[in-house]
This record gives sequence, C-alpha cells and structure tokens, in this order.
Amino acid sequence: MTASRAVNGGADQRRRTPNQQRVVQVAERLGYVPDASAQAIARGRTSTLGLIITDTHDSQITTAVYDGVAAEASARGLSVSMMSAGGDRDQLVARVRDMHRLRVRGLVIAAVDGSDPGHVPGLRTAVDALTRSGCVVCTLGFELEGVSAVTLDEREGARSLTAVLVASGYRRPAILAGSPSNPVHDARSHGLIEGFEQHGLAVEADRVRCSGERRASAAAETAALLSRADERPDVIIVVSPSDVSEVLDATRGAGLAVPADVAVAVCGDTNTPTHGGALTRILTPWRDASEVAARYAAPEQVGVVTVQRMALPLRPVASVSKLDGAH
Repeated sequence: MTASRAVNGGADQRRRTPNQQRVVQVAERLGYVPDASAQAIARGRTSTLGLIITDTHDSQITTAVYDGVAAEASARGLSVSMMSAGGDRDQLVARVRDMHRLRVRGLVIAAVDGSDPGHVPGLRTAVDALTRSGCVVCTLGFELEGVSAVTLDEREGARSLTAVLVASGYRRPAILAGSPSNPVHDARSHGLIEGFEQHGLAVEADRVRCSGERRASAAAETAALLSRADERPDVIIVVSPSDVSEVLDATRGAGLAVPADVAVAVCGDTNTPTHGGALTRILTPWRDASEVAARYAAPEQVGVVTVQRMALPLRPVASVSKLDGAH
C-alpha cells in the first residue's frame, strides 16, 4: 500500500512519509512508470480528464482552453486527452462516445465556435450513458440539463465595451452584427445596443448591419456604412472576429485610416493581421473559464455530480483614446 500510494501520486509530494520518499527515489532510479492501462482495469476508470472542443480552427482559443484544462488536471494528478469535433454535430456525439470507451474520469465539452450543441441529436443520450458509468461531465460555453456548466456572459461583455468607447469620446457607433442566427453574435449585438442606450446613444437601425447567411459580405456592409461622409460612424464594432479583415480592407479601400478616421473595435479573440491598424478588443476569458470547467469535471469526491453555473463576463483588455487615436 505504501509503494502504491507513493508511485501513483496518492499523496502530496510535500506530505510523503520517509518510506514513500524512498520508494519514489528507487522508482525513479529504476525508470519505473505505473501502467495506466493496468490501473484503469483495476479501478474501472483511468486517471485521464477528457476535453472535447467543438472546433479547433482558432488556435488561440484552442490553446487557451487546453492550457486551462491541463493546468487544473495537473493539479489533481490527471492527464488530458483532447479531441475535436471539427465543427460537425455528428462528430461531437461520436467524440463523446470515444471518451466513454477511453473510460475518462471527467469530461469537459467546450463549444468555442459560437454554437449551442445542447440540442444536437444524440448528445443527451451519449452524455447520460457516460455519466451513468461514473464520469463527471461539465460543459463550457453552453448548457446541458443535469450536468455542470460554465457559461460566458457575452451580452454583459459587449456592454462593457460600449462603456470604454463612450468614455473615449465616440458618439456615432455602427455595429456589424455578424449572423443573427448565431447565439453568441446575437447576444453581443443586443449587449452593444443596450450598452449605448444606457449612455444615451441610440444606435439607428441602418447602423446595425448583418453579414453571412446569404447576406451581403462584411466588406460590402462596411462600405455601405462609410458611404456618406456626413453621417459616417466614428467607430465600427465588429461582432464576429472573422469579419475583421474584410472590415479593415473596406475601410482602407474607402480612403480612411484606422483609427484616425474610423476606429474599429472587435468582440472576441482574433489572430487577424491588422497591417498597422489599431484595434480595440475585448477578449473572452477562455483560460479562466476552462480552469473552472475542469474543476467541475474533476471534483475531489469522484462520482458526485454538482450542477454549478458561472457567468464570466468578457474583459476589456485595451482602452481607447479618441484624442490621439491610440488604441
């Protein structure tokens, strides 16, 4: 028992007894590593924390989520196994079943692409089968009844951006609202409109433009917003980070400088090159949120499912100054 506890990480290194310390030293000298497969057979479960990401196309978000889960897993002596659904609803269900076959101890399902997988056919059944086996599941970015969840308050985050912009002197905002059927885009758009209204600035209907889903492109919508110099917005808030590049190109195509003539702000993470243009950003706290989700998926007492939900607002990470054009 002493040897097992020492080599399997059952005791904190700082609290190991002299005998346990001697066991670890001998194991290291011999190059002994516990057999995870044998452990899984004995325990009926591995010491692995599973992570499924709906889409890994954005490496910045993927890295943040993985790092957060890995940090929490490491603190509990667990390893991490990550899979991607590749943006495919059917593949998401398949990945959950794969995690079931691997007998993971806990699972985090992270929706990072703005989707809401809560109504994906078959997901409920796959998750229920997994939890019945003793695995603890936590969702990140969406909710699934009966399991823990960490949700991101996109609406409040967008409102926080309007406070920064108004305080910096912007008074003629326009919103490129992305796709109205995307729940994240919709929440951000409403948050922006509400935020400006709270500061006495009504965003006129023709200053809220949508892109995607057979609608005009982000570039065309930006050009339309900038077409009348007398009513030109002094800041364009881009709800979907994927539209940023087109917005910057269209602005420059109109002969305007960013941010000297028109400022551009973006909700969410983006790796888009700005080619010298300065952006005001609010970043989604994916790292913080994933740490919380991993904590819920790997509770100290195995087998106990506690439904907890935490709303984490987006954090403004850059301030703006209209006077000198710095962002």
